[in-house]
Amino acid sequence: EPPVGVFFTPLKQVTWVLEKYQILDKWIDGATIFDPTAGEGRFLEGLIDLAIANGITVSSKMLDRLWANEKHLEFVRAFYTNIERKYGLEFPKSNFWHQDILWCDRALQVDIILGNPPWLNFNNLSDRYKEKIKPLFHYYGLVDNPKDLLLGGSRIDLAALIIAKSLREYLSPNGKAYFF
Repeated sequence: EPPVGVFFTPLKQVTWVLEKYQILDKWIDGATIFDPTAGEGRFLEGLIDLAIANGITVSSKMLDRLWANEKHLEFVRAFYTNIERKYGLEFPKSNFWHQDILWCDRALQVDIILGNPPWLNFNNLSDRYKEKIKPLFHYYGLVDNPKDLLLGGSRIDLAALIIAKSLREYLSPNGKAYFF
């Protein structure tokens, strides 16, 4: 599937969220963080950028507590190139997955989930993809009856499904989530 619903959150808005909710402080104090639909990794970059701007040396141990996933390989590659070129850091290869988050079955429990999932109405997805994900809306409790998704009967958004899965599968019991 080609990228749909792509909007890379501007670093200025990322920084605002990180500062408002003291996510940098939580990361420095040991929190694990995951962006399930990372695109080019703006939220992870924002953490790194904010840490450096505050005089904090970003260690490999800190980077080991950052996780991301992105469906589109070109965005994953852009993240790695940017982080190495702009900050001189080598992000752990095992911490940035390349999968459709809806079908990702990796085991991970984090303290913080943050991101900006694709905001697309179910009806605007390709027919093939709609058929594939229909059961997930029911599984994650977003529709009572799978037939509600038929024939344009639902205005539910893909972002809702991504958020529901992320919260259930990846957030630790006392964790927090922040989504645009």
